[in-house]
Amino acid sequence: LGLANQLIPAGSSFDATGVLGFEFGGYEIWPTSLTVEPAELIVPVRGRNRAEFTVGSLNVFRLFDDIDDEPDMTSQGRTRDDNSSTLDPHEYISRRSKVARYIVNVLDAPDILSIQEVEKLEVLEDLGAEIAGLDPTISYSAYLEEGNDVGTIDVGFLVRDSVEVDAITQLGKDEILDVDLSLLNDRPPLLLEGRVTEGGSNFPIAVIGVHNRSLG
Repeated sequence: LGLANQLIPAGSSFDATGVLGFEFGGYEIWPTSLTVEPAELIVPVRGRNRAEFTVGSLNVFRLFDDIDDEPDMTSQGRTRDDNSSTLDPHEYISRRSKVARYIVNVLDAPDILSIQEVEKLEVLEDLGAEIAGLDPTISYSAYLEEGNDVGTIDVGFLVRDSVEVDAITQLGKDEILDVDLSLLNDRPPLLLEGRVTEGGSNFPIAVIGVHNRSLG
């Protein structure tokens, strides 16, 4: 009430005086006074304990490279997504560097990292090489299967050499939605099966990356 708008990250604390309102199905406070202690926007994961391995997930939000090689889908009766992108070379380097630093410095380079919205396998391999440039002790192998998305974004994995990969399986690529006979999965789920072998162990693990279908 009369105050300037303020962005408040999740996890912040605040003191406020004002009116409690209700609209569009939710309660709101309309403050006449407001003091905010903002939360940190980026908090790194805790350090690993002995014999722990980590699994992570990261949406890289339409990470394309600087090569325009998206397929022509007219033979499938589909048009290319208007939001499809080919990045400027400098922008591609910048975005790739930021994502790599986030994986190393914030996620602590998980043993298995599920990646969503990456253009193709080569982009994921570039990201792995970028990470190795930041820290040569971190070696990632990239896995990705092309899906059905008209914007050509896919689901993939980055896997460290602490994990032995036995199989990568794409699930339901050709499955049809009964309602309108369209393909059910824009980006079919991807199943990784393998074993964590760090320190002489042989621990079996299966991870599914799921980022099925756009709301549009």
